[in-house]
Amino acid sequence: MSAGLDAPAPDDLDGVTLSFHSLPPVELRRRVRVARAAGFTSIGLSLSWLRGWLADGHDLAELEDLLGESGVMAGELETLRPFGVRPDAAEDLCWTVAERLRIPYVGAIGSYDGGWDDAVARFAALCDRAMGVGGGVVVGIEFLPFTNLPDAATAASLVRTAGRPNGGVCVDVWHVYRGGQTINDLNGSLWPSVVRLQLSDGPLVAEDDDLLADCLANRRPLGDGEFDLTGLLAAAARHCPEAGLSVEVISSRLREEPPEQVLPLLAGGLRSLLRGRDQPTPA
Repeated sequence: MSAGLDAPAPDDLDGVTLSFHSLPPVELRRRVRVARAAGFTSIGLSLSWLRGWLADGHDLAELEDLLGESGVMAGELETLRPFGVRPDAAEDLCWTVAERLRIPYVGAIGSYDGGWDDAVARFAALCDRAMGVGGGVVVGIEFLPFTNLPDAATAASLVRTAGRPNGGVCVDVWHVYRGGQTINDLNGSLWPSVVRLQLSDGPLVAEDDDLLADCLANRRPLGDGEFDLTGLLAAAARHCPEAGLSVEVISSRLREEPPEQVLPLLAGGLRSLLRGRDQPTPA
């Protein structure tokens, strides 16, 4: 085992994925090391980053070996854009990586070209292909308020119409609030379609009127904002307890800090949230 990867580390965050963009683009071995030291046993990978990393002369065997020796799995792969007239150029790479690393979840986003029926057909085809990868990969649509898949209801409608067992909705709490909704607005018909929750925190009012810029710069660690994260986890526990969970705190401020300082901050906020979720309700 390589030096630096065998230090004892907590594993109480087992099952929660640290999304790729929660850290700046640091060297891969360092990324894995600091994630594991903070208690994460699952990290997310970025397709755009992977394309560049492989082009620099690395290969999937190197990545597979590093994850294996560190006790960390690749828990998610993002992001496909499958709704255009032409297939996403990264799709073949996506499925190659997902099969090689046994990645259980792939994220997808809009907007979609053409009409609603085109979007449904493309999502159905994507899920069909994902079902044939390894033991079957789950595909989650992440709704974004600045696209024509702007909210949870629209994403859930597409998933239901496509009717694929491995297709679902990714509820990123940031986009719930930036879409002008709260957790209470997520109605019961949504939850059977939810396959993943992505967690961050933030103010109720956007700090930037450009919602794309806002989501790429102003997210906060869990507990440092005003989102009802406890309510989100409680609703998910009632309606979709098998949904995956990831932390995605994309912050221009935190990108200026060393990941060795950022990861304990993110892990600490997550632990506080999970402790609150797991406390028994008084009789």
